[in-house]
Parts: sequence; C-alpha cells; structure tokens
Amino acid sequence: MFKIIRNYVLLLTVSSLLASCAGKTSSGTAFCGDGKVEGQEECDPPGSGACDASCMRDVSKCGNGSCEVPEDEGNCPADCTSTGAVCGNDVIEGTEFCDTTKLGGATCISLGYATGTLACASNCQYDTVDCAQAAECGNGALDAGENCDGEDLNSQSCQTLGLGSGVLSCTNACAFDVSRCSACGNNQIDTGEQCDSDQLGAMTCEQLGFAGGTLTCGGDCQYDTRNCLLASCGNGTVESGENCDGNDLNSQSCVTQGFTSGTLSCNPDCSINTGACTSCGNGAIETGEQCDGLNIGTGTCAGQGFTGGTLTCNANCTFNTVGCTRCGNGTVETGEDCDGASMDGQTCVTEGFASGTLTCNSNCTLNPTGCSMCGNSVINGGEQCDGNNLGVGTCQNQGFTAGLLSCNTNCTFNTAGCTLCGNGSIESGEQCEGSNLGGASCTSLGFTSGSLLCGSNCLYNTSGCYMQTCGNGTIEGSEQCDGSNLNSQTCVSRGFAAGTLSCTNCLFNTAGCTMCGNNIIDSGEQCDGSNLNGQTCVSQGYTGGTLSCSSCAFNTSGCTTSTCGNGSIGTAEECDDSNLLLWDGCDDTCQVEDTYYLPLRLSGGPGSNEGRLEVYQGGTWGIVCDDTWTTTAQQNLANIVCRQLGFTGTGHTFIGSAGGTYGSGTGVFIMDDVMCTGTEETLAQCPFLGWRQHNCSTYETLGLRCVAAEGDVRLVGGPNGMEGRMQIYHTGAWGEVCDDYWTFSPYSKYNPDTTCQQMGYKRGTNLGYGVYPAPSDTFIMDNVQCAGTEKRIVNCPKNAWGSEDCSASEAVGLSCSIYVAGDVRLIDGLTRNHGRVEILHNNLWGTVCDDNLESVGITQTNFLNVACRQLNYNTTGTFDLSATAGEDPISMDNVSCTGAEAGLSACTFGGWNVHNCSHSEDSGFTCTP
Repeated sequence: MFKIIRNYVLLLTVSSLLASCAGKTSSGTAFCGDGKVEGQEECDPPGSGACDASCMRDVSKCGNGSCEVPEDEGNCPADCTSTGAVCGNDVIEGTEFCDTTKLGGATCISLGYATGTLACASNCQYDTVDCAQAAECGNGALDAGENCDGEDLNSQSCQTLGLGSGVLSCTNACAFDVSRCSACGNNQIDTGEQCDSDQLGAMTCEQLGFAGGTLTCGGDCQYDTRNCLLASCGNGTVESGENCDGNDLNSQSCVTQGFTSGTLSCNPDCSINTGACTSCGNGAIETGEQCDGLNIGTGTCAGQGFTGGTLTCNANCTFNTVGCTRCGNGTVETGEDCDGASMDGQTCVTEGFASGTLTCNSNCTLNPTGCSMCGNSVINGGEQCDGNNLGVGTCQNQGFTAGLLSCNTNCTFNTAGCTLCGNGSIESGEQCEGSNLGGASCTSLGFTSGSLLCGSNCLYNTSGCYMQTCGNGTIEGSEQCDGSNLNSQTCVSRGFAAGTLSCTNCLFNTAGCTMCGNNIIDSGEQCDGSNLNGQTCVSQGYTGGTLSCSSCAFNTSGCTTSTCGNGSIGTAEECDDSNLLLWDGCDDTCQVEDTYYLPLRLSGGPGSNEGRLEVYQGGTWGIVCDDTWTTTAQQNLANIVCRQLGFTGTGHTFIGSAGGTYGSGTGVFIMDDVMCTGTEETLAQCPFLGWRQHNCSTYETLGLRCVAAEGDVRLVGGPNGMEGRMQIYHTGAWGEVCDDYWTFSPYSKYNPDTTCQQMGYKRGTNLGYGVYPAPSDTFIMDNVQCAGTEKRIVNCPKNAWGSEDCSASEAVGLSCSIYVAGDVRLIDGLTRNHGRVEILHNNLWGTVCDDNLESVGITQTNFLNVACRQLNYNTTGTFDLSATAGEDPISMDNVSCTGAEAGLSACTFGGWNVHNCSHSEDSGFTCTP
C-alpha cells in the first residue's frame, strides 16, 4: 500500500516536471533536463530528489533515510521499505517524502516548478498545490509535456485514470488535479487509499510499528493511528525496534543466530543474548553437547548399553552408536559379520574357500582359520597335495624306499602305504626284514626243504628252498615257477622296475631284477631318488625348470619351455610382446622396462589412503593378488605404493585377504607374486609373476593402508581413489578444504593440478559447488591461492589454519586424471613448473634431447610455447641447459615446432627413440605461471 501511494505521488510530481520543461526544444528530441523521463533516463530534471546530472539515480543518496525520486523498494530498500514509519511525528521515515514541517531539503524549484511554496500532505507526501509552473502553462492549449491545460483535460477523467468517481481538473502547473476524484466511503479500498470505513486491509497497529492499540480509518481513507500504543521493552511482547521481549524470542533460536545448539535468551534491553549458545564442531564439549568431533569425552559403546564397537560423534554433537555392537546376543547387527552361532548365511565357500567350517570370533568378526582350499584338486599355499594330485610327491622323496603315497583329506601326505626296508621291522608291504622272517620257512611256503632267506627288498628269498618235484616244468604246490615256466610273472609284476626274472629251485630268482628307490640307477632306470644321473631340464630339451624323479623315471612336470618373444608369458617372464625390441614396454628378456608407466589407486576404503590396490594396465583397471610371502617384501610393496600416492608418513600396512573388506573391484588380477626389494622407484619395477598370471581367488585381493604426515592430501566419498572430496592432514587429523578461489579465479587451474600431482596423477578437475559436500561445515583450509610453482598444496598461500567462512556445500570436490600417450611431465625440478621434460610413448617415460634447442631463438621459443601450454601454463618459459640426467629411453631428438601444435608429439622430430644423444643432453626448462 505504501508503494502504491508513493508511486501516485511520483506520477503527479513527474507530470508537473514534464509540464515545466515543455517548449525547451522545438525539435522534440529527448534530452536530460527537458523534464521528460525518456530513453535510458531514470528521472528528469536533474537535481530533483535522487536524480543526478545525467538523469540517472544518484546511488550515493540511498541510505540517507529519505526515499526520493527515482528510488523505490527495488533499488533502495534501505530508504523505501516500510519499517513501521509513523506519519505525523515530524520525522521522515520509511517511504515518507516528508513529515509535517520536515521537507528533507526539497522545494518547489528543486521539484522542477518555477516558484511557489512546497508543503507536506497528511499522508507524508509532497503537496505541490501551491507550486507554480512557468508562464507557458495556462495558455489553454495542450502542449507537449502537459497532462492538461485549463479546461482541456485531454479526454481524461477520474474514471479513465482508475481513481473512481469525482471531478477531474487541471492545476495551474498543467498537471491533473485528482483531489476531487475519490471513491472514499464506499467501504472498498481503492487506488490511493490506505483504508476505507472499517476495511483496514488486514493492517493493525502492531504492523505499523506500534506496541498495540486500535487502528481506525480516517475520513480521508488514510490510517488513523491516534489510538495505537507506542512500544515498551519489558511488556513480554516483541514490538518495533525490539529483537525480543522477556520470554518472547520472536521465533529465534541459537540455530537461527548461527550456532548449532544451546539456549537463547533475551537481555533486559530487549536484545538477543547468545551466551548459552554452543558451536558444535569446535572440538570442545560444551553445555548441551555429548561430544564434539573426535572428542567423545568419557563416552564409550559400553556406556551406551552396547558390548563393544567404536563410539563416534554425529555432526550435531550427539553420540553416534552406528559403530557399536551388542556382540554375543546371537543376532547379527550393524557392524557385525556374525554373532555366536549365527553366521548370517556365510560359509567357507561363500568366503572363497573350498571347504571347512567358518566360525565367529568373540568380537563378532569371521574366523576363517577352519576353512581350507583343500578339496579342489589344486595344490594351494600350505598344502602338500590335494585329492589325487600329489604334485611331485612320492614315497621315496618322503624318505621311504618304496610303496604307494596318497593324500589325506586335510591335504597332507599319507605315507601309510610307504615302506622303509632295512629298519629291522616288518611293515606293510614287506615279507621279512634281515634275519626276521616273521616265522616263515621253506616248508611253510610249500617247499619240502631248504633254507629261507630275506632279500634286500624285504621279500622272501626262496632260492635256498626246493621240492623233490621241482624241475618238471609244471608249477605245483608252493612252487612259484618251474624251469622256464614263470607263471607269466616278470620283474615288473614282482614289484621291480625292470630286469629279467628267472626261476631257481622253483622259486623266483630276482637277482636279475632292478629295485627302484635305492638311490642307485640300476638297469632300466632313468634315475633313482635324488640321483638324476647328471641330467637337468635343459638336457631333456626344456628351457628351464626343475627335473625330478618319479618311480625311477624322469618327472618333467617341473620343467618349462619358454621362448621370449613368442607372445606368450612363460616362466620367469613378466611380459612377452611377440618381439625382442627395446623401448616398447617389454625388453628383450621379457621383463617390464624400468620407466614403464603403471597408474595405481586405492579403492573400496574410507579414502584414497586405504583400500584395495588397483593398477591400470592394458586399458583395464585390475587388482593385485596378496601372494607376497615374506614380511620384508610386503612392507617394501606398501612403502613403494604409498610413496607413489603422495603419503609421506611411516608404518604403511600390507593387508592380505582384503577382498572381503574392500571388495574385489573388476575381479581381474593384473599382478601376482610381487616381490619388491625396496630399491624400486615404482611398483612396475618390482619382480612379479607376469601380467595377468596368477593362481588367486578374489578373497586374496591385496589391500593397503597408507599413513599420512603433515600436509598430505586424500580424496574421500568418491567412487574410487581418484575422485571425491578433498581433505588435508594437519596436526594429526584430516580436515576439510573450502572451494573459495577454486573456480573463476587466477588460481582455479593451479589449485586442482597441484593437488592431483601431489597424489601422483596428471591433472585435476574441480567438480563444482555441492558435488561432494562436507558432512559438517567445519573447514581447516580456505582461500587457497596456488601460483603454479608449488609441489604441495600446503605450500600455497592460504588463510591461517581454521580461518574460513564456508558452508558444507563449499567443500572441494576433485577428479584426478592419469597420463595418456603423448603427455609430458616435468620431473626432478625444484618447483612444479621446473625440471627435466619427459614424454609418454609406448607407455614408457622418455627424455627429449636438446639438439637444436640449446640456443635462444625461434626454435627454442616455439618449443617452450608448445611444451608449457601442454603443461597448462602460459606459453612462455626459460630453457635449462643443466637439467638433471634421466633414464633410457631418449624418445625424441632434433625437435622443431611451429608453436601452434597441441603437444610436443605433433612437432617435427627424428622419429621415436632415434637419436645421437646421451642423457647429459636431456632437455629441461621452467614454465612461466
């Protein structure tokens, strides 16, 4: 309603101004000062109200307490928004132009009239009735800029102006006189009326800024506030000018005042008292808080009625019992893998084993010690055999002389069928031992007489036994044979390996038979026990491996046939790319080359510092098997990977069998049997079984936990270790980073790149506002301003630790990228924008020879322009003639660029790995940020 009244007064005022300026130009062309608001003008004439010399709003006058032309609620709410002003108190307030005798410095002349006396109307708007226009007005003719003149009303009336009924007339300023246009008294609020009779438009004394009372409508259809009461602090009701009053807090609370909890109260002067409000998230437990951040005071899961687990703190400073468990009640709850006999449907088989009994630990985690891979006919780690698969096991290599070796159900050797002839004890498979014939004699064996002996093979020797009928060629009674009649028996059928069986005194004569197992190579034997007769896998036509002896015949199962360059990864090969060329990722001995680029990340954990190890090889992200058998090799692997990912702490952890904890990702094993010595710079340099060569199940997925130190960074909450919300490690804890200066600023391209390169990646992309909001609005780093030279984000200019003005949605969300073919990098420099330049080709990092680039000139300038632009810097730089020497290969030589190429690989050069250089000629430079 205030805006309607004000706009109507503006209409009268502007009409008067237009009339006063009529006739100032004969051409009719609009100009500032002609009294007409036309074109781009906001007001006219200049100097009236808040109108400056160019007929535009003078913004400096907004805030002086008076709402002046052309100010309104939209462009000057400070002066033109109703705040409960009281017309008639001789103070210009809110939307009032004047009040009683106070005119705010305005005069008829300042309002564009020629002369006259300006007054203030009862509605606190200018009364220009006594202001007079220049002599042009009053000639009875309607001139340009006049609303009317004398009796000529330009066919207008009160009705056409939307002012109800009445008589429209013309003022001596040639403006409409609407004083007799009125619908006041029809009990309907019309244009120009605040009220009408008992219709107040839902307005009350309180809404007009009074403390109370009864609002009525005057005969002029304007509010009558004489029965309204002024505000009084202490009456228990919030009134104009008061923030609160007693217990009436005007719907305010600690939260609406910017705190997180607590009790808001009112001061005696009716101002807000926040003394009992608390700020959850400052790490200190205050009144009304159970905990704060990592500070949980004396709180424990047990204290909350649980039996174990980890108690944490919610963002609202109340206890979070999600990590607490009631282990032992027989019910699997959140945070428990199992509980007592309740295994939640999990078995050894579901956990990737072949058989066994899965049990539950006292802390309600799975106990797989009763599980086994035994029973799948594959000899796994810790097994001697599996089913009928004995590997290379025999009775002989178990220390026996003969017999049949078998496998127990627990995958250990069963030697019950093996014999050890010569120990003086008759065992299974033996007839006798030395002089111990076990009570047997020639007669008990069916002979008529003779002397029974025990052979060296612990079998009866009946050569000294005979029968009177022996020699007739017919096997009778206890005869084993007779003459040449051997009863179809041979040395082999008698348990020997070979030889010629004969008959003496109608008993088998095995003197001509050979006995496998005596470690002596007899006739018909290739080998015996460990006696291989000087033979090896190579002498048997293989390329490597271990030759063994089974049943006195060569066992070549441990031998290998591998030829580097045949395209198939064989034993002792890490790779095989079907050629014997160098500098293509796989060398001429089928080993991965030292400068091989193998991107890696940790996924499936709480952040990029913990999870399953994933590597990118052959266009696929895959996993690594945990078959690294020595603790030294395990620690070496953890140290190398965590260093590559930018974690500078100590005590990194190798986590085996991590598939159940961090998941198995793609399920594709890229590496197995990784045995790092600790001297390697990257994981790709560690010896391993060969690309995608493994004998692992997904349960054997390798996991790592990297330890951070001051200034290290990680990403959390994302799909993998290369994307998520950025956090920085400071004073022993991870904290949030605010995205101020990360977008639309000179630092927006350096902040993400510095962070991702600190973690071992190529470049970073800021994902924008609110993509990965922080769980609370507690930040420790703000206003980061990397200049492009810093190697670590902590070295970039920023606010003091903990100084921030950010909300949860302003957390930095990043996505890091890996290098691809043709990318370049600067390495071994003092700053991020300085160092030796290397280019990625055939997945190998190689150096660039400085031939043609040493001298200052257009060739050097163009080279620097292309390289620095490719590195996301300005296209300027300084060549370094003393760059540190790199490693083979030297990928490029005689480079010549035009300066317009997208990257160095598009420049002219002598061909990949074609050069006449040494590493003392490696190129280096500094790019200008």
